[in-house]
Amino acid sequence: MADDFTRTRLRRFRVDVGTIICAVALVQSLLLVALGYWAVERLVSSVGTAAHKINHDRVEDNVLAFLARTEAVVRAIGDSPSLHAAGEDGEQTSEMLWTLLEQNPELDSLNVATDDGHLMTALRYPSPAIRQILRSPDFSTETWQYKRSPDSEGGDAKQRFATTHISAFRSDYDPAHRNWFEAAVKARRPVWTAPFLSVAAKELAISLAEPTGRLDDEGRTQHLVVAANVSLGHLSKLVRIFGELGHGESALLSADHHVLARSDSPHAVRELESPDEDDGVLGTLHAHMRAAGTAGGADDMAFAIVHEGRRYLVQTSHIPSTRWQLVSWEPEDVLLGDLHRTVLWALALTLTFLGVALFIALRLSKLVTTPIENLSRVARRIGRLELDNLPLESSRVLEIQHLNQALDESARSLKAFSKFVPVDVIKQLVAEGTRSRPAARRAASPRCSPTWRASPPSRNRWRPTCS
Repeated sequence: MADDFTRTRLRRFRVDVGTIICAVALVQSLLLVALGYWAVERLVSSVGTAAHKINHDRVEDNVLAFLARTEAVVRAIGDSPSLHAAGEDGEQTSEMLWTLLEQNPELDSLNVATDDGHLMTALRYPSPAIRQILRSPDFSTETWQYKRSPDSEGGDAKQRFATTHISAFRSDYDPAHRNWFEAAVKARRPVWTAPFLSVAAKELAISLAEPTGRLDDEGRTQHLVVAANVSLGHLSKLVRIFGELGHGESALLSADHHVLARSDSPHAVRELESPDEDDGVLGTLHAHMRAAGTAGGADDMAFAIVHEGRRYLVQTSHIPSTRWQLVSWEPEDVLLGDLHRTVLWALALTLTFLGVALFIALRLSKLVTTPIENLSRVARRIGRLELDNLPLESSRVLEIQHLNQALDESARSLKAFSKFVPVDVIKQLVAEGTRSRPAARRAASPRCSPTWRASPPSRNRWRPTCS
């Protein structure tokens, strides 16, 4: 009974060879396409991350180069033998400051200040000038010698340094009480200061200040501080220029989580902003960093965020000398849009080729299944001894052609045998042979029954006999 149930299930789930071939080809092709698409998407994601990191690294390299140039300029001024903020040698110092300011367009001003309140400054912004301050006990005397722009071209060095007009006035400005001066004296090493309000530019600026010392004519040590200033607005423009070859934006964050510069807003900054107050991408990514505990961290990070339904790739890096954090973000669709479209086109072409391949596989399977189905009908007719006009057809498939020939030979042999024995007799013998098989099996099995057989009196008993 179990065999009958198994045979019933097999008959119920039988399929033709063409369906099997097409199903196997379809499953294998879909698996290959899915695996290939997953691998390509991973590759595209890796390419996008690498491309964005290249843009971020370029901005970082430019920022580091800017910091290195600023440090070199400040060190060169501090190592100058004749460095004076006032007196007869003050003219040489002003010429040196102006020349270095011309050669470094990233800087807004260069300053030399003494602990007795004297100051010599070369300014690019807000107006090109040499500013000298002489401090007295009650007030300071400021003298401004206005010059041509240090970025102008033409003329020799002497003409570019020529004074166009002079103004002088009194003020209460004391450089020895400025935060950049106090920070350098306290640190006793070069230090990047926190943002401060520049009196000349009327906007926030940062400064690299380096303390140095000189012996005066009386043998006393005079403390000086050399400083290079750059406004936050100018720093934002520099960050924008550094990343202009890419499609994203960048920002510099201070160690206390304030925005120092951002490429998408290169304007004058008069008040420090927190990135958490920003309702744009910078605020979203900084909130993500705070939640992950990586805001202000020393490790470089790469992650992705979603802002207003748009996905952005983000890179961060730490600048050890300033403890700043550089963050860059770039829309993924801008960076990888063309590549994603190429992948989708490739997927569409792959599916098209898959459909064509399945169509060809179906047609090829018909070359096998159609002759086999025809041969099965021929075999049924031979089994019924209908041997006339058999629909035998040649096939290009070698095995099917061999089967075709074997059935043809069987039919011809039976047809030759039917000349000696009528077909009706053969059918009757076949039918009787089919019916007699169960009876023959029953007759072949021995049957045993107990019978009484005569035997000597001492051994009379029932014995089984089989017949």
